[in-house]
Amino acid sequence: FKVFTMMAALENGTSPFKTINSPAKKTFYNFRGCDGARFPPYEVENSTRSGPMNMYTGTAYSVNTYYVGLAEFTPLCRMAEIAEGMGVTKGNGEKLERVPSFRLGSNEVTPLGMAGAYAAIANHGRYCATHGIDSVERFKGRDTREPIYKTEVTCNQVVSERVADTAARILVNVVENGTGRAVQFDRPVAGKTVTTDSNAAVWFNGFTPQVASSVWVGDPRGGFRYPLRNLVINGTFVQAGFGSTLAGPVFRSSMIAAHQDLPWQNFDGDPDPNLMEFA
Repeated sequence: FKVFTMMAALENGTSPFKTINSPAKKTFYNFRGCDGARFPPYEVENSTRSGPMNMYTGTAYSVNTYYVGLAEFTPLCRMAEIAEGMGVTKGNGEKLERVPSFRLGSNEVTPLGMAGAYAAIANHGRYCATHGIDSVERFKGRDTREPIYKTEVTCNQVVSERVADTAARILVNVVENGTGRAVQFDRPVAGKTVTTDSNAAVWFNGFTPQVASSVWVGDPRGGFRYPLRNLVINGTFVQAGFGSTLAGPVFRSSMIAAHQDLPWQNFDGDPDPNLMEFA
């Protein structure tokens, strides 16, 4: 969900090179809801790195206090509008909750919804509605099919091409230099690791220029009751699962298979030229 804060901040004119002090733990006091009501103090901790961060490093290492700090001067309602505009709702179809923890992914969402949102970033900010079923046909005999249903795809521009392409470049840096290094293969890849509190579930959301994918790993009985800790998976002991170590390899393997018959292609976006280099 940090990507929605990122895009709202970029849209709001925040430079990706703006440095925010991001300590290991911080309490935030100034958040207000969309109706102007003040939220109670909100304490955040990091599980990776801490210190001065910009959008490149804060995203590469998934720094919680950086992103909540960034959200202090980024409109919460716009973050939620971007997410919902890119097809993300709660898993039961309800609107996303606009709360301080929104920035860190407290809403319960679906992999299909997240895959659609990351596809919209790859598609230069244009979201095309996702569907679990593309088409249905009736078998009429040898080599004969009768169409019954075909999905009608609708698309909308949610953020500008410049904002989406800059976000994509920052997400490429996650794979090249950050927590997503394990998903690299012989294609340009962008994406974001996710590890929820207490290792209750892990994700990797990402894309190439042609395919977007979202991988969730967790226990459907309830991740906080059955966290990804002290498990044996395929004969390997896992003390604690992370997005980079459990979801990332699934993403990599499935994306390699998905690209077997696709030509090699590079990202063709147009981020701000001043934002192209890692800093």
